[in-house]
Amino acid sequence: LDRLEVGIACMGVIEYCFATISNTIATGVVKREWVREEDLKHYRIHASIDVRHAQDFFELVEDTWTNGKHRTTVDQGLQLGVYLFNRLYVSLFETSKRKAQL
Repeated sequence: LDRLEVGIACMGVIEYCFATISNTIATGVVKREWVREEDLKHYRIHASIDVRHAQDFFELVEDTWTNGKHRTTVDQGLQLGVYLFNRLYVSLFETSKRKAQL
């Protein structure tokens, strides 16, 4: 229900953040022996392809950002994406702490 640039920028930053954290997740689950290295595909794939996905999204809003006409709209999308990504992982962490106390 907002300008398209908000959603595009939001998805771009989520893809970028996930690409950054994917390798950390992959390393952690193997180290904890939750998944064997040879069975781990999902996070390793995302570590590489999500960078490209992020670039694709950012390219879609590059002109809007560069010409300044709706830069605020792109900025709102970036902030929303960071907020949503952060909330997801904070919520997961808080849930894991509660379950550990049970």
